Amino acid sequence: MARTAETIRLDRPRRLILVTNDRSFHGLARSASQRNCEVLIWWSGDLPPELRQADYIVRDLERDVLSLHQRRPNLSVYVDYENIHIGLERQQGRSPSPDTILKAVRAEAADLGQIGDIHAYADWKRLSDAADVDIQRKLAEHGVKTHYQINGFGKNCADTVIIEDIHTALELCAAGSRSIDAFVLVTGDRDFVEIAKRVQSADKRLRVLGLRSGLSQKLVEAAGDVRYLDAYFGTDSYATRSRQASLA
Repeated sequence: MARTAETIRLDRPRRLILVTNDRSFHGLARSASQRNCEVLIWWSGDLPPELRQADYIVRDLERDVLSLHQRRPNLSVYVDYENIHIGLERQQGRSPSPDTILKAVRAEAADLGQIGDIHAYADWKRLSDAADVDIQRKLAEHGVKTHYQINGFGKNCADTVIIEDIHTALELCAAGSRSIDAFVLVTGDRDFVEIAKRVQSADKRLRVLGLRSGLSQKLVEAAGDVRYLDAYFGTDSYATRSRQASLA
């Protein structure tokens, strides 16, 4: 900061751009303004009153600068974790890493916009006992909102809860209480066909992420935008078959 102040004093630049919302830059901004230097404050978040001066040109970094007057779309991700975990377990013959699953989900959702929250549903004790690792804790450490859903009669009961939660999110969006531009659904079950249609009829973008061998064709048709996660786990059988065919 002292070096910048010295540059302003000696070189008298026409413009000073500060990308900050730190009140400690107030002295530097005031000094530049007093030397007839145009001061621009680019920020994101709450701007302290010291930097909200009439002499300064204030811009919202996300809205006005980075996004060209459009904020990045807000995403909400819903992970049928047990569906993906068991599918990978069958392919790999071992328990998959929750870190790798989360990394794959984030990577395949990133281009849609800013991930607001990630919800994961499973009978965590059953999965963790089999994997000999506390999966729920690992996901929570990465900021995932985990939902404990006890399954019964050989049925993954998380489907119903996820569908209800997405319905609720859509209702809150319609009421103006939440702002979600796109939903990412991580599963393979055909039980999600109707909620997939409901999301799109609400003028929200939908992407489905799943495993190639476990993704319902009806869900693929209902979603439209589908991406496969197999390659992140070295289990992309389609790619393997293609390589084998090319070598034959």
